[in-house]
Amino acid sequence: MTKKTGDIRDIWSRFTTGVAVITTLEDLSSDLWTASEVTGESDFPTSVHGMTANALCSVSIDPPLLLLSVGFGRRSRNLIEVRNRFGVNFLNTAQLDIAVNFSSSDPDLNRSGAVDYWYTEQGTPMIANSLAYIDCKVVNHFEVADHVIFIAEAEHFELGEGEPLVYYERGYTSLNNSDD
Repeated sequence: MTKKTGDIRDIWSRFTTGVAVITTLEDLSSDLWTASEVTGESDFPTSVHGMTANALCSVSIDPPLLLLSVGFGRRSRNLIEVRNRFGVNFLNTAQLDIAVNFSSSDPDLNRSGAVDYWYTEQGTPMIANSLAYIDCKVVNHFEVADHVIFIAEAEHFELGEGEPLVYYERGYTSLNNSDD
């Protein structure tokens, strides 16, 4: 076996993860939006903010808790802290364009316009046709190095359909990555 050394990003690139987009609402401090206006089957694409994430894991089953790590510089961090809610959307292979769309760290880029959403009873935006959904309420958060760790309770969750989109060696693939 050949051993290579590299930076820590090279090491983590070998850890295969599912692809999720974390969704939340833009700042609702203005009178333009209220929680009741964004529930149901309405379409408010300019009010949704999202980021592609893989720093996500289950913490416990009972109660259903998860951990999300978000960098200090990400707009998502501020929005989650203000609202104390976020959605987790596990993407399927048909949603590669959505993963790429939300993976940019450019804070001025409006990436929500071409995506279809539905909203939970709590007003959390969810990406339509995803593999699975979790509506989360933040129960704790703390700073570690250059990230904020959010511990959240899964208040509502649903299964969708499809084959999971995965991330490996800095690229998107599927579990069956043959060229069909």
